Amino acid sequence: NYNDRYFLSYEKYLQRLFSYTQNDILLSLTSQLLDQLMHILKIFFNSNITNIEFFLLNILLIFQSDRLNDITLDSMEEICMKILYTYEINTFPVKQSCRYNQLLDLSKQIRLLTQILLTHEHFYLPFLLIPN
Repeated sequence: NYNDRYFLSYEKYLQRLFSYTQNDILLSLTSQLLDQLMHILKIFFNSNITNIEFFLLNILLIFQSDRLNDITLDSMEEICMKILYTYEINTFPVKQSCRYNQLLDLSKQIRLLTQILLTHEHFYLPFLLIPN
């Protein structure tokens, strides 16, 4: 399980946040952006994401953020989503539908907040979710 072996504490994530950004940039975050960031990190912490889920979510975020070749990326994104769905069915048969949708929602929230942060020249959010 990702949480058991690699998960960083809130304190470590905040330290990482400060190391990837300058304090004045972090201070320039609006309270709404900071609230969104903390909300997403909280969801991420509480999701008990497995290593495979973490890996697949990272791939999805990359495919969804880089639109240089839409056709190729769309097909790769579809494949990755099918793999994630199949993994959820086989690993969490009782709650797979809910969990799959939860992971897709988390991915969407990360992507949207990342776009906002990059637009305001802050930082790339998925960077903070990578373990040591």
